[in-house]
Amino acid sequence: MNKQFLRFSVLIFISVSIFISCKKTHPLHAYPDNMRINNFTRVTTTSTSSSILNETFSFSYDGYNRVQKIIHVKNDGSSNLVSTLTYSNDSIFDTTRYVNLATIIEIDTFITDQKGLISVTHEPAGATSYDYIGKLVSRRTFSNGDNYLYTSYNANLLKATYSADPAKNIDYTYYTDKFNRPGDYLQITSFLKYGYNFYQNDNLIWHTVSPYQTTTVDYVIDADNKITRTTAVIADTAGALKTEVYDFQYEQYK
Repeated sequence: MNKQFLRFSVLIFISVSIFISCKKTHPLHAYPDNMRINNFTRVTTTSTSSSILNETFSFSYDGYNRVQKIIHVKNDGSSNLVSTLTYSNDSIFDTTRYVNLATIIEIDTFITDQKGLISVTHEPAGATSYDYIGKLVSRRTFSNGDNYLYTSYNANLLKATYSADPAKNIDYTYYTDKFNRPGDYLQITSFLKYGYNFYQNDNLIWHTVSPYQTTTVDYVIDADNKITRTTAVIADTAGALKTEVYDFQYEQYK
């Protein structure tokens, strides 16, 4: 799979007023359990360039409400991609092609455990295995022996510690008054890769911080408690900013 649409990075500290404004919720309506993402756009701008990257991700589903196809369209002149997910027993096969071409670019295989969680992934870079405490990942081990250890509290991941390079460590902070749902910044990443929420944190992610960059996430939530917009502002240690704005469209299913 072309991983360019999986490279979502980590978070910036913005003002308390923005933090407060993004805490708008609509408690009169529970999140509908029969809605799924039909498509979303991502607009990326940077402080170091005047160019704007516009992308559209469109989804189709099978009869079991599993992601079956993801079409990725970009305005930067690179080739558009289509990823097809097929399911067989405990295996998920992710096949990526250029749109309108039969040539296969990549096939990834994801193996699930008895709880339906990803236990092993096979990709060109090698195999990766996963351990869990409940539904939260506790360890991710790569084929070269390097690993991430995850700590959690109150059903949210708190820290990812990388065995080979402390510069890749990540700290996570969450909104205490917003539960996880489609549109969560971490969930977007896993939705595009696996077709479901791999990072099953209970609350919406607010900050991720690493030694080299910081990301802050803001959400717009409608009266039905659906996330309609997710904005991530990413700052590196040199002061460069990247802003990713996601706008979501949903469809109802039975």
